[in-house]
Amino acid sequence: MSSANQYPSKLSGGLTRRRFMQAGVGVTLATAVSACGSSAANPSTPKVGATALTSQLQAMLGKPTNLLAKGPGDFNVAGQWPLTGAGMAYGKSQGAGWEYGVRDIEAWTEGKLKFRTHYYDNQSGVPQAEAAAGRQAGLSGVPVLVNSYIFGFGATIPFAEQYKMFSPDPGGGTGPTPGPFSGKPYCYGFRAPYPTGPLDGLFEYVRQTFPGKKKWVTVQPVISPAYNNGTAAYMENLYGRYNIDHIGEVMAPFGATDYSATVTKIKQLNPDVVIWTTFGTDPAYQAVEMQRQGVTAINAGNDFTPQSAQIAGSAYKGWYFGFDYLNTVRGYPSDRT
Repeated sequence: MSSANQYPSKLSGGLTRRRFMQAGVGVTLATAVSACGSSAANPSTPKVGATALTSQLQAMLGKPTNLLAKGPGDFNVAGQWPLTGAGMAYGKSQGAGWEYGVRDIEAWTEGKLKFRTHYYDNQSGVPQAEAAAGRQAGLSGVPVLVNSYIFGFGATIPFAEQYKMFSPDPGGGTGPTPGPFSGKPYCYGFRAPYPTGPLDGLFEYVRQTFPGKKKWVTVQPVISPAYNNGTAAYMENLYGRYNIDHIGEVMAPFGATDYSATVTKIKQLNPDVVIWTTFGTDPAYQAVEMQRQGVTAINAGNDFTPQSAQIAGSAYKGWYFGFDYLNTVRGYPSDRT
């Protein structure tokens, strides 16, 4: 067993607890991971005993008889999240969700099972930082590495296989499907594959809502040839299915703030509809530039965060969003802002 302070948490605060859903996610993770290690909750987390939450979880899920009897103790886990950079909103929300799940598991087991999480900063998609996280997690001997940015855009996949770490990615899933990251050993997506998963519904909605808008342009962030080619191929199938005139694709720099050149290219194409597969804060800065240059196309994207909405402000007015993490209860748009 490791000391109590080996894996301190770097995250504080979080989202309102959704007791049943968060407990279900936490229980799934606890069931999938069976070895005994060491775990740590947020230092601000109160000690968990036979509380009201404990009773509620046990009433919904039943008592974890074996865990209560054997008390497996602490469990070491690593996670690589964007703690700095343009994607910090993801690191905050994903990390907070994980910590709530950790607290729920501890409550459900009356303190007999605890997760101690060490956080690595992938710096919002920096390849060296992502690879370093995978290597260091493997060398530390943890059985689980929770991922973001689609296994660090593939950077952590070799280390998952080398060190046999169970490697879920609840942030980006397995990436474009079919694509370069699908079916890799030890690597699993916990959501619709991004960015291709949400595109079917987004295409259908925009096509039905604006049947007269025939000329469409797509915008992708520059990630890697395999990623971008897989996404482009998926969208070409959708264009054929919906009889849409795809007049061009524009590649945008990833993680930038100045998109004047990108929007100038879009403006020259004069599209009726622009489909954005960019993410993080990129769509916000792109929306601001679209507004500045007076481009009046229908805009539809498949990523939205409160942070990007704050940056975009009124520039998001009239934009459409569709993806599997939209939350209509906590101030997210249902389909339009």
